[in-house]
Amino acid sequence: MKLIRFNKGQSLSRLDGNKNNNKTKRRTIVICSIVLVFAILYFSFARFESNYNFQLINGHVEYPTMRLIDKIATLAANGATDLAYDGTDALGTVGTSDNNLRYIGNDPNNFVSLNCDVNGENCDKWRIIGVFNNVTTPYDTQTLVKITTAASIGAYSWDSSASTINQGEGINQWGVSGAYEGADLMRELNTDYLGNTTIGTDGKWFYGTNNSKTAAMPTRVINIYDAFIQEVIWKTGSNPSTIELRDMNSNRQLYAKDVYDFERGSETSNMCSIILDEDFCNDTVTRTATWQGYVALPYYSDYTYSIADNNQKTRAQCLAENNLTWTSCNTSWLYSSYYNGRTTSAPIATFTRINNGYNNGILIAGGMYNTAIGKTSTPYKIRPTIYLQNHVLVVGGNGTEENPYRLQSGGAM
Repeated sequence: MKLIRFNKGQSLSRLDGNKNNNKTKRRTIVICSIVLVFAILYFSFARFESNYNFQLINGHVEYPTMRLIDKIATLAANGATDLAYDGTDALGTVGTSDNNLRYIGNDPNNFVSLNCDVNGENCDKWRIIGVFNNVTTPYDTQTLVKITTAASIGAYSWDSSASTINQGEGINQWGVSGAYEGADLMRELNTDYLGNTTIGTDGKWFYGTNNSKTAAMPTRVINIYDAFIQEVIWKTGSNPSTIELRDMNSNRQLYAKDVYDFERGSETSNMCSIILDEDFCNDTVTRTATWQGYVALPYYSDYTYSIADNNQKTRAQCLAENNLTWTSCNTSWLYSSYYNGRTTSAPIATFTRINNGYNNGILIAGGMYNTAIGKTSTPYKIRPTIYLQNHVLVVGGNGTEENPYRLQSGGAM
């Protein structure tokens, strides 16, 4: 056996050197592992940033500030399956000329929080209907995001009237016309809903006990006029006489594209003028094709164009069919809304007025499809609907019910 001789002190130095080298190697391995983990996390966040709008900055998750309208367009460009345009070549003749971008399907990630308390908590949840082109404001024409409450705030009549007026069935004119002050629901949504400064002990809604003109609508402090809501000139056109919508006509038909067009049309006929029995419809109020204001309801076409493909029919096939005989076109979050852990389905009043020569009517969506014709005096579930100003920012969230998009006013841009 050959023995290696070390001088005194040299052997200790060499042994200590080996220990130091081992420590250095271990430290290097640890540092490299940490760097690798952070690199994996960073690129993982970067990969999902386009869908969830966050990124890793200095080891912290941060939400880049961007306009909500741009966020939605970016998601669509990146292939989000819960967004679709309504004027594409795939829809053909049933598509709209405006080519709006809509959230579709049973449960899209379209939740936003609005009207939070001073601590940024106890927010109201709304849902994005979509991005709409060619929206007329008092100043110009814009592309705006339209949202509706995540759930109904209760059942209310569009309008009511004395028994001597339309046999008590109300008047289907939303805005002011001559001496007529406008529908009950219009005035309540744009005064009590937005303007009432009474707040309850829980900071949430209070509900009226009936549907008369004196009934108290849900009230809450809402200071979002200047910061969020865009005043627009809503289109209130009704169906022309060429589109028959009589309840007594079992063969009546209702097509999505026709409804979309007449909602935005100029039909202003006073529906009472075509009634032979003037005792039945005698209000004499002239209907108008527009209304300038803040809060309304979803259009009937908002429901139909929120349909998505299902395992039986495509979106285009559903839109090409008579809406009143749909049997398998129910893949829509507006028809059957999933909210607070449960699915709700009930007839919802829409903003769409009809001229049907029989009922003083509006179109009803949700629940059973063949009950689309409704009376203005009948209480239906309502979902207040607004357009957001185009400078509203999204500063957090991913659009799910648990983590809705957090909105912030961006001021004039």
